[in-house]
Amino acid sequence: MIKKLMIPVFFLAQFANAQTIDGISLDSLDAKYISLIGIQKGLSFNEIKVNVDYGQKREFLNEKISMRLFDETGNIVVFNSMIGALNYFEKYGYQFVDSYLINTMGQNVYHWILMKSD
Repeated sequence: MIKKLMIPVFFLAQFANAQTIDGISLDSLDAKYISLIGIQKGLSFNEIKVNVDYGQKREFLNEKISMRLFDETGNIVVFNSMIGALNYFEKYGYQFVDSYLINTMGQNVYHWILMKSD
């Protein structure tokens, strides 16, 4: 009985923190620098879609999926603000370096550069 319970618990523990970008866990992401690209989600003022660029190869039809951050249940992670995203990535050892803003067709696109601390 104990063996039957331990297998599912061990299996779930492995994926409890499985936030991924392009199928790669944030814990094992081998990138010194990343760029967070934030876009306001629709008409909502309280939600930011954040794409993550770590230099990964992107496919034309799959570009948005390969840059999105997914949680352990497979849902896209949405932040309340860019500061929320910064605090989230700080937990994984990234620090803010620089930022810039691009306005595209009346919509602000935030670019934040982060560096993984040693």
